Amino acid sequence: MSIRIGIYDFFAFTVPGGLMLLILLGVYGTFGGDPALFLLFYDLGTFYILLLILLSYLTGFVANPFLTKWGGLFEQKNMEQVVLDRIKSRNPALDVRIEAKDWGIWFATIRRENLDLAIEIDRNMAVTKMLRGLSAFLFLAGILLIANITTGRFSAWWLPASLGLFICSYAAVYESVQSKKRFFYYIFETAVSKQPPFSSTGGGGKHADRK
Repeated sequence: MSIRIGIYDFFAFTVPGGLMLLILLGVYGTFGGDPALFLLFYDLGTFYILLLILLSYLTGFVANPFLTKWGGLFEQKNMEQVVLDRIKSRNPALDVRIEAKDWGIWFATIRRENLDLAIEIDRNMAVTKMLRGLSAFLFLAGILLIANITTGRFSAWWLPASLGLFICSYAAVYESVQSKKRFFYYIFETAVSKQPPFSSTGGGGKHADRK
């Protein structure tokens, strides 16, 4: 079970890290780097592929705080409280006795009691990290494309492509925010299911997909 958790963590850092490395290569090429460097990627051995994956993971780990701030620009403040309030408004008859600030404690409890469910919930956070990394990549790629157009390396006909990159960047970060909301939804719904009247019927841990 812990291997599955490790795989989610691995891809949550490796995918954004690999995309950030591509951006660094793009910056290098845009500002006069040696084009021969790019040819090296066409003939990589197994050792160098594994090294590149490791480097992508480390880059993603280091970049994660910055990517978190990027995603935060598009999130509601106190998102966990917003999610909990929405659950309460949809179920006004329920006596919800949990607080949004305790989501970490509830998630630790879920992990201890039902690891499979915790893994299912945690997958949403992994998707969140990958999508906001993709969003940042697309946004920076759009800026690089405009820089290349400005310097005359590309023609002005590429300008609509940069706009397309910005639109795709917003779409990716929007889905990232929705995935993070689902993360909190599942935690709070599972916590609520442990309260009366659900706890007396044994209905713990079930949740429906939310948008």
